[in-house]
Amino acid sequence: MREAESISSENLLRSNECLMVREVTKYFRRKCVLDNLMFSVSRGETFGLVGRKDAGKTTIMDIITGDLLMSRGQAERKIGFCPEISALLGFLTGEETLLLFANMRGIPQPQILNCVYHLSKLLDLDHVLKQMVKDYK
Repeated sequence: MREAESISSENLLRSNECLMVREVTKYFRRKCVLDNLMFSVSRGETFGLVGRKDAGKTTIMDIITGDLLMSRGQAERKIGFCPEISALLGFLTGEETLLLFANMRGIPQPQILNCVYHLSKLLDLDHVLKQMVKDYK
């Protein structure tokens, strides 16, 4: 009860929180795999997901990292995530990769190119945008 109360206000992510999951529900076809999940993690707090097989642990992690869309609810984070495997597709150029990720993240189509070029210039990566990702060092 205390956890639900702590994140039920309209201010989604408080200054001391680095992760907030609010009323997250996920359906795969008609099967509900997450039902109104709510929790938050404060800065400096250690957090782990424990549960039986098929309890939804991977699903909520995929939602938190942005790899999967939720059916309903809200999740906000101020954390970084480093996957164990590379998310880059070697057969794409840097530009194609950034365009793909921007599309997947839901950046509005008219803004994508501008965003990609602005960030690549800001990060001094504009000179490698046309190179294949597999050739990056």
